Amino acid sequence: MAAAPGAAAAAAAAAIVAAAMAEAAEIDMILLYCGFTDPQQRLDISRDGFVDYADMNILREKDISELAKAFADRTQANGRITFGLRRQNLLKSTIIHWVQDFRRISRTPTLNAIADVEDFRAKTQTARERASVRKSRTEDSSSSQAADPGKCKGSKGWLAWSRALKNHLSTILGQDGAPLSYIIREEAAPDYELENEIDCDYEQLTVDCAPLTGTIFSADAKTVHQLIHGFIQGETAEVWTRSTANRKNGRLDFQALQAHYEGEGNKQIRLDEAEQLRRSLVYKNERVLSFDKFLTSMQRMFQGFYDAGEEYLEPQKIRVLFEKTQSPALQMAKSSLMVAHDLDIAGTVTYDFIANSLSVQATGQAPDHATNRNTSALGRGEASAPDGGVTSNDGAIFTGYYPNWRQLTDANKQSVYDERKRLDIKMTKGKKPPYKGRQTSAIKAKKKEVSKLNRKISSLKAKLKSASSIDDDDEPEEVQTNAGDQFGGRKKKKENKSS
Repeated sequence: MAAAPGAAAAAAAAAIVAAAMAEAAEIDMILLYCGFTDPQQRLDISRDGFVDYADMNILREKDISELAKAFADRTQANGRITFGLRRQNLLKSTIIHWVQDFRRISRTPTLNAIADVEDFRAKTQTARERASVRKSRTEDSSSSQAADPGKCKGSKGWLAWSRALKNHLSTILGQDGAPLSYIIREEAAPDYELENEIDCDYEQLTVDCAPLTGTIFSADAKTVHQLIHGFIQGETAEVWTRSTANRKNGRLDFQALQAHYEGEGNKQIRLDEAEQLRRSLVYKNERVLSFDKFLTSMQRMFQGFYDAGEEYLEPQKIRVLFEKTQSPALQMAKSSLMVAHDLDIAGTVTYDFIANSLSVQATGQAPDHATNRNTSALGRGEASAPDGGVTSNDGAIFTGYYPNWRQLTDANKQSVYDERKRLDIKMTKGKKPPYKGRQTSAIKAKKKEVSKLNRKISSLKAKLKSASSIDDDDEPEEVQTNAGDQFGGRKKKKENKSS
């Protein structure tokens, strides 16, 4: 029993020696792959430059250049070695990039996955290319500026802001080349699942796996701390980081914010908001709510349920979309898509496909209110601004010229801007909009539509007369004449009477 501890210590020591020997053998092989074929030269370089991977992990390209110069300055008797440009560059690619790429994902370097010298050099070249990309990213700050999340406004906008913050941090590289978003990742332990993908995104792998300890992490965590506090300074969110502020650790700051804004109380608020959308959201027509805004609200609802831990699956989302689309004008398209979805075996009739299809139908046809509004306004002589506000007598937002524009509230102005944009009405500064042309076109379109309907009616009347022997020869013409009256067809009616 007493000898057991001694035996365990001996076994541990033997394991350490074996690991060191294996590592020394790999370093010798790396030098061989880099073009140093002389065993004695490889031994000398290893002994004076780096005996293990730990040594390699702290080297810089400058250090390799100085090592090469030191060996070149020796006498032949003292072991002069001429590295040459090619071998020196290979060594830099290997040590500075390939070896240290392992460190960036919390792994120990190994040759186990290397097949031969060609495979080794291909992998070191890839590592060098990654380094070149990192350098370009570091020098270009435009993407990080564009992704600025802005101020954190509190619980209502927390989820959107937190996602924006992660995106912002993903555009900024830390001390070791990993995007700073690794500081606020969910899991502390490295997640290597991405490695199993054929086209593995190494940069994202560093986010998932970069060490959350050590001097590099501490420096990056301080940077994130400074960024977060710039975004929350002066806002209510700042209160929730007071306990962590002195630690200057962005990970702790974010966790404190997360604990508050994603706690049960705020979770219930988001669930209630999503539930309210679930009850009230519906698409009737473009006048009440554009289909684009309808889909945006749908997505916000689904995201709300997801954030609250009640994710809607694809079939559920499709069912809700059909349920909430209640426009008569889309009934035919909706029915066709429902049948297509029921018969879909290949899985191509997805939520996105259905949503896009309905959107094309909703926005591809002229909204009923747009044409009617213009034509009715022309007939009533109401192509002028309302006496008060921006709403016309028919309940629609007036999109024409406002002589009292400066007196309108900002909210009313924005409503007009939005409606003009939706109807594609372009205003010329200081001039009234060209309503006459738009109205004329609308009237012509209506006339054409009525004419087409009348032809269908006449055909149906003829078939009915033939089947029932009812004498109604004048009825189709009467329908046509009345319809013509409505849209300025009195001339035709007079011609019919004179004949």
